[in-house]
Amino acid sequence: MKKRFKDYVSTLAMHNNRLFVNGEALKYESLDPKGLETSLSSADGGHRFYAEDLTGHKHTTMVTPYQPSRRSFAPLTVPDRHYFMMGDNRDNSADSRYFGFVDRQEILGRATAIVISLDLKHYYQPRWHRFFTALQ
Repeated sequence: MKKRFKDYVSTLAMHNNRLFVNGEALKYESLDPKGLETSLSSADGGHRFYAEDLTGHKHTTMVTPYQPSRRSFAPLTVPDRHYFMMGDNRDNSADSRYFGFVDRQEILGRATAIVISLDLKHYYQPRWHRFFTALQ
């Protein structure tokens, strides 16, 4: 049976937006924002993009160095049947760094698609190209 990420995570820590799982630093690869989907990148936003390798599952993360955020935390032990939720927009995510662990019983389903997307920087105009698109 294939081991799931949750099956072997006991501690999490973060130092300057670098995540550590069970004391091991995750691997990060710098990404060029020009190669990303336009809804993610903003040349004038001062964002930095990385491919974070979470045990063989790569996904894009974004950091915004000028924006205040909790970029570091000491090692935490993940309680059994609980999850540590963390957004991929690391400096603009109200996640478990702020509200703590989430009990498995509180998780009702799995997000699979974007239903609606609004551009906060442009008066909440709809980003039509993102409506009803699958999450990666």
